[in-house]
Amino acid sequence: MLNLVVVQKGPGEIEGLTTENIPRRLGPKRANNIRKFWGLLKTEDVRKFVIARTFTNKAGKEVTKRPKIQRLITPIMRQRKRARAAAKVQHREKVRRDAQEYARMLSQRAAERAAARSSRRSSRRE
Repeated sequence: MLNLVVVQKGPGEIEGLTTENIPRRLGPKRANNIRKFWGLLKTEDVRKFVIARTFTNKAGKEVTKRPKIQRLITPIMRQRKRARAAAKVQHREKVRRDAQEYARMLSQRAAERAAARSSRRSSRRE
């Protein structure tokens, strides 16, 4: 077996190598690589540009197979991201409220202790 790379094309064609164009059997799977491969904009739908293969299955029916696109931003993914962000904000608010409540409770108990101490002092003085 020889693994060679054509560096420079000579004057003649090489039969089977430079005469025929063999299409890619497999295309890119990742969404951004599909965009780069076809020169698409970020707003265009990459699902239409996936390289699919058509074959006949055992039942004799024409079937098309296409790969699952990785890193595809769908409305559900956006919704989940918004939900995560909202959960973070809610948790931050809850922690802040709990801290305020705890500080209020501590100051109330300190005030009660101070009042009890002062009432004990005043009862001893009499």
